[in-house]
Amino acid sequence: MILPTMNVSGGIENLFLNYLRHIDKARYAFDFVVHGMNDVSVGKMAEGLGAKVFLMPHFSLKTAGTIKEKYKRILSSGNYDIVHSSMANASFLYLSEAKKAGIQVRIQHSHQDHAADKPLHAIRNIPLLRIGNSYATVNAACSENAGNFLFKGKPFFIINNAIDYSVFSFDEEKRKKFREAYSIGDRFVTGTAGRLCTQKNQAHLIRDFAALKELRPDAMLLIAGEGEKKDELQLLAASLLVSDSVIFLGPVKDMPSFLSALDCFVFTSLYEGLPVSGVEAQANGVPCVFSDSITREADISGGVDFVSLEKPHSFWAKVIASEKRYEKPPILSDRFDIKVQAERLMDFYDQQFSNQTSI
Repeated sequence: MILPTMNVSGGIENLFLNYLRHIDKARYAFDFVVHGMNDVSVGKMAEGLGAKVFLMPHFSLKTAGTIKEKYKRILSSGNYDIVHSSMANASFLYLSEAKKAGIQVRIQHSHQDHAADKPLHAIRNIPLLRIGNSYATVNAACSENAGNFLFKGKPFFIINNAIDYSVFSFDEEKRKKFREAYSIGDRFVTGTAGRLCTQKNQAHLIRDFAALKELRPDAMLLIAGEGEKKDELQLLAASLLVSDSVIFLGPVKDMPSFLSALDCFVFTSLYEGLPVSGVEAQANGVPCVFSDSITREADISGGVDFVSLEKPHSFWAKVIASEKRYEKPPILSDRFDIKVQAERLMDFYDQQFSNQTSI
């Protein structure tokens, strides 16, 4: 498994850790190549589940040579049957070297429907994406949008961003303890989770929240995650005079408690493949408001409100303020139930071996 990072709150790494927990270890074993780790406990968790974790330098064209040599040693000693790349813009290296090493099953996995946050990065990435695609034997994606973006009409297999629904179900005791820890009391709490970056667009949410405070003066905003935009977002909250009602939590290890503490979960992303934390929020039963740039495939409960980013912040505030927790747990599609999807993923891998041996 080739991953950008292995961090506490990272969506892609948590996705594959979920699969690692539920695969049949007699059929498949996972190892991970990663390019950052903000907490060694995440790596230790993977190792505790039977995986090896190989930490690489931050991926760039300057470090590519060092990464290539280390990766070649990993492949030569690992006896791997599959290389599954979730770094589409780095697959030009990882999948090409896998081909040279004789690995017959090489998966290119698309997790988003844009090349990059910044135009210059997109210009750099687009040719790299095409080269990476050329070395893949099979294409995979987290959603139809993500697959259509990267593979341009070629076939691809959907690997759903699955979770263990039972782990994320609402817990009144967890709600109480989390709120006590942050002195929240009975206030109306909205929140989000994800990397603090341009893509996730938390600046929009903070402006929505400033409008929400006019409707619900008791409201609080919890932001889980870390990233390069943190200082900028904190300054924005201060400029809008809502700093005393916004808590930047950093990476959150206990997502079920965080979600149980919320009254509304909000995603204002500019684009997404299919957000894992949005699936987790629905499994918890917290009402969800997503930007309409997020695929409708993310609505696994039938109750997500999709709102245009073109709507004024006052409109977003009204939608958020109107949300109420479900009296009964929502009925969720088994498309994102890890117990179902882990079996499906192993069958997908089996099929790739069958395809290769028949050629």
